[in-house]
Parts: sequence; C-alpha cells; structure tokens
Amino acid sequence: MSERHALVIDDHPTNRLLGGTLLKKLGWTVSEADCGETALDLAAGRHFDLILLDIMMPEMDGYEVFRKLKADPSTSKVPI
Repeated sequence: MSERHALVIDDHPTNRLLGGTLLKKLGWTVSEADCGETALDLAAGRHFDLILLDIMMPEMDGYEVFRKLKADPSTSKVPI
C-alpha cells in the first residue's frame, strides 16, 4: 500500500493534534495548517489523499477554503 497523506486544517492547535494523532495511528502522513491561506499554500505544493477542514476559522472560513480547493484542478478530487 502506498503512503497516504492528509492535511488537517484547524485554527485550534488541540483539534489539529487530535486529528493528526488519530490519522498517524492509522498509518497516515499528516501535514497541518492553522488557517486557510496556509492550507491553500500547502495544498498547492503537495498531493493529499484527504483533507480535514474546520468550518469556523478567522479571516477565511472553511467554506471559502473548500470552494477554492474544489476550484483548483490539482485538489478538486481530494475528499474533504
């Protein structure tokens, strides 16, 4: 089985830690972002198999991040 990569996006460090820890225990490689801009930068430069996305974040909420990820051909098919 090939390595699976997940991106966990949340402005609360505890939530990122929890999500990341659970995925790592299941064998995933995990990257984290604390805001929408950082998440979009990470997603543009890497391949992810799964994205966990918080909805309520300051500056750019999860809905806007979702729309931008789905509009980008490189991330449009990634489950969010």
